[in-house]
Amino acid sequence: MMRLKSSYQQSLVVAVAVCSLRAAQCAQPRCYRRALSESLAEHLIENDNRMSVADILNDRNYFPNPKDEETVEQYFSGIPQIKFSSGKSGQNLREISRSAQRTNSMQEDFESLEESLRRIGRPDMGFYEYINPIEYFAPSGWDKHHTLYQDVQKLRGIHQIMKRNLHALNRNSPIYTSAKEMDMICNKLVERLVDIFCSTEPAFASKNKLHFLNLQRLIFETIYFFQKHHLVDSDKLGSLLTSRATAEALSRHILRSYDEEAKPKEWLPLNSKSILKQWFNYTCGNMFKEFHQNQINSFTYYFHKCAFQYYHNYPENQKLKKMNNLMKFLERAVFDNASFERSEDNGSEYILPITNQGVHKLTHNFLQIYLNGNPDTELNHVFQAIEFIEDMSPLAFERYKFSGKFKLMSFTNGILEDIENVKGYLKNKFAQKIWINSLFEQPENKNKPISATEELEILSKYIRIREFEYNRQTSGINTSDEFYIYKQPRLMEHSFQSLKSMIMKLSES
Repeated sequence: MMRLKSSYQQSLVVAVAVCSLRAAQCAQPRCYRRALSESLAEHLIENDNRMSVADILNDRNYFPNPKDEETVEQYFSGIPQIKFSSGKSGQNLREISRSAQRTNSMQEDFESLEESLRRIGRPDMGFYEYINPIEYFAPSGWDKHHTLYQDVQKLRGIHQIMKRNLHALNRNSPIYTSAKEMDMICNKLVERLVDIFCSTEPAFASKNKLHFLNLQRLIFETIYFFQKHHLVDSDKLGSLLTSRATAEALSRHILRSYDEEAKPKEWLPLNSKSILKQWFNYTCGNMFKEFHQNQINSFTYYFHKCAFQYYHNYPENQKLKKMNNLMKFLERAVFDNASFERSEDNGSEYILPITNQGVHKLTHNFLQIYLNGNPDTELNHVFQAIEFIEDMSPLAFERYKFSGKFKLMSFTNGILEDIENVKGYLKNKFAQKIWINSLFEQPENKNKPISATEELEILSKYIRIREFEYNRQTSGINTSDEFYIYKQPRLMEHSFQSLKSMIMKLSES
């Protein structure tokens, strides 16, 4: 029996940087003429000496100097989407004491939910494009027998009940609802929302996948609305969302959303820990911060189980056919025979009864997997399962000796994660948005404003720094070494090149 650590979430801080050019503000030209002249001259000199994005990325003789590293570190430290915070992010709603502030926030949030619902309700409507006011309130174009139309109508019905019963949304209503009645209404609505969320899953095979993902996201945003404005008890909500059926449905939604958003040209295996960390910090996942740690651990377990199963969704050319049966066996050994049970001596602690056979099989295959050729996909899933179990129970692999290979894999996966985070940041900043608005206030970029060109130059230097770091740490490992596969050369090359191509295209646009 393995006892869980008190906390599974770990924050990963990625080094980054702000490079801001000094500019002279000239309110009184006569007094500041000389300072302005010197500043402009300095700016021009710096521009003359600056390397272009193409030069930084393609020059084989370029080597990052300490100043470049400092610039990158400072800049990345101000980007919340890349730097993960260990504390609670977003607005602390308990600090809102005046009812007027709370009422306004509730009204604004509900209007945002209604706006998103109207957009999802129209099949030909982009989620962020301009809408003609006449078309905005036009009847839905979905067939009434379409699953999405029916689910949208269910959600619309819940919104109407909310509008009728929540005084902050309908101040002129003559209906008075007692606190006890309101509590019952809100709990039932949240339960219905969870049922609708789970019932939309079979429809994902349709061509309207993005609409269904946004519908699920809106359902979850509506659930978050109840928690944000203290309309539902967090303990009850935690039990509801971390139960097996809901947790697995939510896990599949997170993985599908990542798959839809990323769509990488160069295929990479899922990094489940990174995906979950992003979701915990920057979407509705922040509501989990109010749940008990055992509830978070329970959800995390089901998420990693779904991530391991996601292996079967990969393209056939990215899997080794001869390892298919082994992966199914490992899935059963690690996850199917394990379940969370409440400890008898500590009601708030959960135990994870993973069999010794599961631990042994994972370890054995992680150490011997290089004998199968280049199983990048299988190696990553085995590694992530080991990483998850070790995070939950540090002593699980104590008697096994594989720290060298595990540390090398952790190092390379860390760089892959950092690169994917930067790509996600660039997509959110420059690409067309595909998701509905979120009620969760996203952390702001703390860096001083700089031009897009300057930012891309900094990111180009960052890539080269990580490349040098990777090459320095792995240069002595050749193809005949059994450690070779753990440095993941193919995935690293593809990942670096993918980010370089993205930055080059942005710099040329």
